[in-house]
Amino acid sequence: MRLAYVFILLLCAAQANAAELKIATWNIAWLNATDGKGQIARSQADYDRLAGYVQKLDADIIALEEVQGEAAARRVFDPTTYSFHFEARRDDQMVGFAIKKTVTYKANPDLDELNVSGGLRRGADITVAANGKELRLLAVHLKSGCWDFELTNPKKDCQSLNRQVPILENWIDDRAKAGQAFIVLGDFNRRFDAPGDKFWPEIDDGDPNGLKLHRLTAGLKAECWNSHYPRFIDHIIADAKAFTYLVPKSFQQLVYGEKTEDKRLSDHCPISARFRL
Repeated sequence: MRLAYVFILLLCAAQANAAELKIATWNIAWLNATDGKGQIARSQADYDRLAGYVQKLDADIIALEEVQGEAAARRVFDPTTYSFHFEARRDDQMVGFAIKKTVTYKANPDLDELNVSGGLRRGADITVAANGKELRLLAVHLKSGCWDFELTNPKKDCQSLNRQVPILENWIDDRAKAGQAFIVLGDFNRRFDAPGDKFWPEIDDGDPNGLKLHRLTAGLKAECWNSHYPRFIDHIIADAKAFTYLVPKSFQQLVYGEKTEDKRLSDHCPISARFRL
C-alpha cells in the first residue's frame, strides 16, 4: 500500500513538471501588414477580429501560412506575448511561426529545397525544448492546385507538388534516422483522405525501419465554413515519438462564429493539438 502511494506521488510530480504545449497551424489568407493592401484588403476591424480568434485559439506555437512576415503577424498576434520566426525568403505569402515567449526554441535553417520552381514557399524549421526533451517542428505550405489529382498529372501544379514530395520525405527520413521527435504541420494543399492518394503512402512508408507517421486529421471532416471543403488540406503530422507526447483527444478545429464565409478572416480555420513533454 505504501509503495502504491509513493508511486502515485511520483506520477503526480512527473505530470506537474511536464510542459504542455498547444501547437496549431493557421493559413491566414494573404495577411498583409498594411490596411487596405494585398490580395485581401483588410480594415482595422478585420485585424481586430482575427486578433480575437488568436485569443480564442490561445496556442503556444502556431505555424503560419500566407503571412507577409513579422510586421503582418504583429497586427493580430500580441508582440508582448509572441515571438516570431519566418522563412528568410521575402514575399506576401510567407511561412513561419508565432511562438509564446514562455517557450524555449531555436531556429534551424529553412528547408530551401521546397522552393522547387524559384517562386514557392520554403519550410520554416524550429526546435522546441522543455524538460530536457526536444521537439522539431517544420511548417510547410506546399504547392496549390493538385489537391487530389494524381501526382503524375501533367498539370504544372502537380509537377511542382510531385517534386516537393521527395524533399519532404528526405527531411522526415533524416529526423527519423537521428531519433528526433518531430511534427510537420501546415497547409499541404493535399487531401490525403481522397481515394487513391499516393502522397501519404510515399512519406509514411516505414522507411527508415520503424518510421511511423500519425496524421491527426485522418478520417475527420473539416468543419471550417460549414464544411464547405470537407476534406482537410491543413494537417498536423507527428512521428511515433512525438505521438507519445500527444494529449489524447486534444485535436481541435477552431471554427469562426460568422455565419457566412468571410475571406477577410480566412478560407482556412486553425487546427491544433496539445502535446505534453
